[in-house]
Amino acid sequence: MENHANVEFVAPDGASAAFSALRNFLRESPEWGILEKESTEYSDAVDGDAIMGAGTPCGRHPGIAIAIASTRDFGRGMRLMNILPERGEITTDEYNRIARDFVQCFRAFAKRNALATVARMRVSRTPTTLKQIMPGALTRELFERFLLPGGIWGTPPIIHPNDIERLDIFICALHRWKSSCHIPALRQWLKVQKHWPEKDVTWLCDRIEAGLQILQTRMRFH
Repeated sequence: MENHANVEFVAPDGASAAFSALRNFLRESPEWGILEKESTEYSDAVDGDAIMGAGTPCGRHPGIAIAIASTRDFGRGMRLMNILPERGEITTDEYNRIARDFVQCFRAFAKRNALATVARMRVSRTPTTLKQIMPGALTRELFERFLLPGGIWGTPPIIHPNDIERLDIFICALHRWKSSCHIPALRQWLKVQKHWPEKDVTWLCDRIEAGLQILQTRMRFH
């Protein structure tokens, strides 16, 4: 399963140079146009360089707006912050396709005008199997032990105190062995593969995250 694309516009001279390149692109592109008023409001809201663009009626993406802004943790350029449809919603696949088209159009513009600003796009995939979600064999085995009693009836095993103890042992093992667990993917896996109710998924994942945070904080007192 693909995540939303991460798109960056990187310039040797930093965010202001990337902003200038993007602004010129949106003003000249037949596919995309600049939303001047919205761009000014967006810049004021984020207190930095920001720009709003929209697909033109003659382009491939009419009714689609794109928000791009600089962020304090990324001084080398600007980032695509969101893609907004005029009506309804868009899927992750549609989001990524629009982002890809925008990047390709900008790259062609930058090449024609010999611009130093570079558009980078990366799409990561969300783990879908328990082995991908928990790569560590020992921690994964502990989690499977936690799941086992409930698996007999197909219900979440978080009713009896012994169930909670097995879960806490798994959390301690994650911390001690510095093993990884992709919590957002685990949420999805429990709902889709195990058919857990939303409230039980939320309780479990919140306990894992809180437990790891507490154990990490405890280390500061040694």
